[in-house]
Amino acid sequence: MFFFLIYRIISNILFLPITFYLIFRILKRKETWRSFKEKLGFYDIKRPPGKLIWINASSIGESLSTISLIKYIKKNFPEHLILMTTGTITSERVISKRAQKLLIHQFAPLDLGISVEKFLKHWKPDIAIFVESEIWPNLLNSTTNKSIKFILLNARISEKSFTKWKKVHLISSSIFKKINLCFAQDDESKLRFKELGVKSIFTYGNLKFSSDKLPVNVNEYEVFKKFLINKKVVTLSSSHPNEELMIIKIIKEIRKKISDIFLIIVPRHINRSNMIERLLIKEQLNFKIRSKSQQIDKQTNYYLADTYGELGLFYKLSSIVLIGGSFVKKGGQNPIEPSNFNCSVIFGPYMSNFQPTVNLFVKNKAAIQIKNLNELEKNILKILGDYNLKTSLSINLTKVCESEREDNKKLFKKINKIISNI
Repeated sequence: MFFFLIYRIISNILFLPITFYLIFRILKRKETWRSFKEKLGFYDIKRPPGKLIWINASSIGESLSTISLIKYIKKNFPEHLILMTTGTITSERVISKRAQKLLIHQFAPLDLGISVEKFLKHWKPDIAIFVESEIWPNLLNSTTNKSIKFILLNARISEKSFTKWKKVHLISSSIFKKINLCFAQDDESKLRFKELGVKSIFTYGNLKFSSDKLPVNVNEYEVFKKFLINKKVVTLSSSHPNEELMIIKIIKEIRKKISDIFLIIVPRHINRSNMIERLLIKEQLNFKIRSKSQQIDKQTNYYLADTYGELGLFYKLSSIVLIGGSFVKKGGQNPIEPSNFNCSVIFGPYMSNFQPTVNLFVKNKAAIQIKNLNELEKNILKILGDYNLKTSLSINLTKVCESEREDNKKLFKKINKIISNI
């Protein structure tokens, strides 16, 4: 209790400086006036009457992973309200586009004592569901102190984070014991959460396996397909700095053997578009840019897909998907999403964010993990030259994901039972 009191006092002292920092972010176009207000606890929307289920998911991936669960909840409890809070402007845009009719979206309050109290007083949630690794002391403490059940959903904790929490045992034990219920992604996370003090833990797999299939604009697909009909398309998905150059060099080497290879680059953050464009120019490549509505022609070999919400389109066009964030030390991006698009998946050595999933895929020959760039070149050539291998990888990936979705159904039923009792 002493820790929470000190933390709350310090956070309230920081309220004013953080307010000025958010104003600075507005000027830098990293916040909007709406996100500024809501993060500090000021709301334009009145709370509608009825039971309210609060789901907090910080990133795009985490928020999208909950949509299938949200649909399940709305089907069984149509009268209940669902409030989703996220932390970024990008996640707000995507959620508003994909699930606007299912929920109310607000920006998550910053973990300042004042903001958290204003949020809880205004929205009065009946249950709080936090996705993955969102542990904020003020939010957790204030929520549970108001007898609101706190659930950690699709929870994971890396060995690195676990070690850090263990070093501050007195603090971590006071925090984690407040979590009423935890649904861990994997057995390793389950054991770590248990050691940190969480009492009630279940494991029903990774919720991302039940994520909705990424949308595809059929008309756009037909336009692209016409130009790419004779191309072997490789997509670098959610790329990070330095990865683009690595992959471009590999593709240039492969082009000496397979002249019709075509690389699509989808950056993790589209504000890096100008940087990637300069790289493509420097490498003297024939490329087009999505955000500039440039159309592919016969000479085009590279495409910079720097727009939001179109990853499904580029997966559908691809023979091979390279998972970004795995060729540099970023921990990797979601390797599950391509499973709906009949393509082969390759990831690099740095997939710590999804290690249990990677192990599952590799074990079942559903995807390929490479150790270095030389292996990457060999495997791309192998897949593009062997139809049976490509088909086998795609089929195995589909089977593994379908099996994991069955485990997710147990999670849905468990959540359903909990909501029935609020």
